[in-house]
Amino acid sequence: MKPLAQLVTLICFLLLGGQIALANWQAFSLVNGNIIIDVEIEGQSVKAVLDSGATHHIISNEFVENYGQEFKESKTVREVGIYGERELQDYRQVPIKLFGYDVTLKDVATEQLDGFDLLLGGGFFSNVIVQIDYPNSRLRLLGKDAVDMKKHANVPMKRARGSRLPAVQVEANGAKAWLILDTGNAAGILIKSSFAKDKGWLNVDSAVSRLDSKGVVDTSSVQSFRLNSLKIGPYDLENVLVATPSKDQIADIGRYASESTLGTRIKSGVQAKGLIGYDILKHFIVTIDYTAYKVNLYAPE
Repeated sequence: MKPLAQLVTLICFLLLGGQIALANWQAFSLVNGNIIIDVEIEGQSVKAVLDSGATHHIISNEFVENYGQEFKESKTVREVGIYGERELQDYRQVPIKLFGYDVTLKDVATEQLDGFDLLLGGGFFSNVIVQIDYPNSRLRLLGKDAVDMKKHANVPMKRARGSRLPAVQVEANGAKAWLILDTGNAAGILIKSSFAKDKGWLNVDSAVSRLDSKGVVDTSSVQSFRLNSLKIGPYDLENVLVATPSKDQIADIGRYASESTLGTRIKSGVQAKGLIGYDILKHFIVTIDYTAYKVNLYAPE
């Protein structure tokens, strides 16, 4: 297989519609499975987390209170997390410095964030091809025309129903499922317990552990167990960790299926049954065209 042989040697420096495209690799930190980068807002150095499973950028309440007096308020948005929902204040434009470039984020909601001040959602991924090298903790942004993703895509990906989030198809213990590709999910797979039981993944013989899982809006108790096999694209994984909410209370699979108070829900797309995150993605270089729903996974030797 040669999917990344050409991708990793591309050189492209662009400024694309206010979104940066850089061929140079940028280092990131991994904190509890989350991708953390350094960003500057209003002259303040802050930590930002990259979350492909979020339809909205989010800035912390604390930062807005301390430094966001000049931010312009816009509409409110409804944030639908894994375990609940609430209305959030939205800001029309927030200027930041990212990788040395001045960028303006549109439609940034404010919320209580734990351990960082900014969450960069799907908009970060929208106008470029994002390449995340998990094994080497680095990423880069490429222009849309720099990579033929139609040619190199090796995992089925479609839009998840009810959002614009990208969902990939996997096969676990012989059963297929669509899961939202979520870099903000530190676990391996989070899935509805009813689906896991229906597919025979979770039964009376499963070795189950219980722990707390923190969503954006609320926290819930989850039960975790392991699957014997998971196939994603050309790769086969074994002994995969899966978590399910104890009361099957995933409200809307999109972690932040946000919408305007006057907006309408998106009905088309595949029915995603859960999320796939760090514990699976950590093995790969992930190259994703977020808006074209094309993705390539490559496991370095």
